[in-house]
Amino acid sequence: MSYYKGDFARALDLLSKSNFSRNLLKTQVKILILQCYYELGYAEQAFSFIESFRKFLDRDDEIVAEYKESFLKYLMSVYELLRIKEIGGRRKGSPEAIALKRSLNNGMSNLFGIKLWLREKLNEV
Repeated sequence: MSYYKGDFARALDLLSKSNFSRNLLKTQVKILILQCYYELGYAEQAFSFIESFRKFLDRDDEIVAEYKESFLKYLMSVYELLRIKEIGGRRKGSPEAIALKRSLNNGMSNLFGIKLWLREKLNEV
């Protein structure tokens, strides 16, 4: 609830305390944590979290390959989004943002709303 109310610091605190046994639920929590880092402007933490999330997905045997591929594309897209945001001062509709928007149509599912969230954040950059 804190996440959807925009209280990302509280959401991050609560999400970091969660403990699920199913890897798909862990993945959903990791997605929300990464989004909290982004919203709070914690770029360094987000970059580090992307790498640990990627390793988690590489080791995971429970998540279906199609979902795993989609999540990996999501992580690459968030990485690029963070880089675009770090550049700052760029006019809206930068070539990087346009290229990233186009790439969202290449095989990424919208599981857990990841594609919608990325589109929304790209429209803000």
